[in-house]
Amino acid sequence: MQRVHIRRCAERDVVLVLGMRRSGASAVMRRLSSCGAQRLETAPANGTDAPGCGDPPEIASPNDAFLRAHGSSWYDGTFRLQTGLVGAAERADFVTQIGSFLRGSLEDDKPIVVSEPCLGALLPYWVAAAEALRLSMNFIQVFRQPREVATALAVHEGLLPAHAFALWLKYNLIAERDTRGAPRIFVSYERLFGDWEGVVARCAGALELDLRVEGDQRPLGGFLSRSLRCDGGATESGTPLPAYVSHVYDLLREAEAGAVDTAAFDAIRRDYVASREPICYALSCPL
Repeated sequence: MQRVHIRRCAERDVVLVLGMRRSGASAVMRRLSSCGAQRLETAPANGTDAPGCGDPPEIASPNDAFLRAHGSSWYDGTFRLQTGLVGAAERADFVTQIGSFLRGSLEDDKPIVVSEPCLGALLPYWVAAAEALRLSMNFIQVFRQPREVATALAVHEGLLPAHAFALWLKYNLIAERDTRGAPRIFVSYERLFGDWEGVVARCAGALELDLRVEGDQRPLGGFLSRSLRCDGGATESGTPLPAYVSHVYDLLREAEAGAVDTAAFDAIRRDYVASREPICYALSCPL
């Protein structure tokens, strides 16, 4: 996959909310839509999601199909499609699909907010499609304590902790790398549930978006209640995190505070990929 080169356009803002599954990206999308953004219609919540946590089927379908066509899926812990090139014809076709989807969503002048678990693995294609439509790309990277994510994935999807940690590393490392040079902000799951109004204000300010909290927000506030945190129960706080995971989590917390150490992120990603640990999770789950 080619690296992302993002340029600021002027016609319309698109906000891609990125993050590892079970980290709060859908909750951020819902919050922004309640404060003035145009949220794309989502699928009905399934048995493991909180109300409103479904992902747009128009997005998920082509993303999943593209990954399957290249022997991958959301469960693929390797970086194969993020470090290699895809054929020009396949790339062009996928970018065209994304462009058609985005073009059909331009109803008014509101910023569009989009979230889907596989977006982080396919950013170059989404950026290319948006730039062809003269849309300005903005990114919100949502991250969550990795042990909590692993616990939730074990409960809801039966993933082993090692596999969950590998996915957590992949989606956070790739999202950080491929959003450099564009307006972006980092948001922790804990901050979202502790101060969602502050998160909206920070996102609006950092990304220069016309978003504001107004009217009666109590029904949506209920959506963000702690009873819907999807954490699957208590975490094993005494279990140490793998070194790579712990280091990246610390870097993300620093990034949320405004200090993004790209060199440190790069060094961890290079070492982690070179270790060949990700290859253990290439086909750990059915495609």
